[in-house]
Amino acid sequence: PTARSCVECHRTSATWGMGSANFRLARQLAFVADERGMEVVALERTELARSAPLAKLPLAGLVDLVVQEDPLQGHAHHVYAAEGGHGIHVIDVSAPSAPRLVTFVACTNPRGIELAGQYLYVADGEAGLKIFDVAKPEEIRLVGQLPTVDACDIEVRWPWAYVADGRAGLCLVDVRAPMAPGFLAECDLVGGSRFGNQAIA
Repeated sequence: PTARSCVECHRTSATWGMGSANFRLARQLAFVADERGMEVVALERTELARSAPLAKLPLAGLVDLVVQEDPLQGHAHHVYAAEGGHGIHVIDVSAPSAPRLVTFVACTNPRGIELAGQYLYVADGEAGLKIFDVAKPEEIRLVGQLPTVDACDIEVRWPWAYVADGRAGLCLVDVRAPMAPGFLAECDLVGGSRFGNQAIA
């Protein structure tokens, strides 16, 4: 195995000071999502201005994405892209210059997604929290769910999942058993405001 430098173990957008939920890093690649689709960018880390787009995959209305990587070398092999109001696209990016849609799973209104181990956690609006097994990305399958008020975003810190639950505030969920996630507590952070909790980091 080849040793990685420190920054390669911190491939999130925050590491690079590019604070967008729709920007993910994997080795020398960046995956960027917007209303028109997902773009794969080859990064020149010593001089970011020289970075170049490799491919664009047209997909309307993407709101979030996560990258599934080889745990040792950090090479991306699949991307999960949430399309608001529709569902989750599974994209094979093992050939970065030719990303390929492999499957799609319908959801109510996915807003935030998080990958932890072999499970994909989806904040699915009024449909609540959904958990998918992605051990075989081409055969993504729903294994657990938990009703919430209006799941807008999710952050997983095993064994807990923190859900930004709209008007209900912050919801804490036990995800030790992904097939049976358990509600632990909810904290009202809204304080009477008509604006609910929309994001968590």
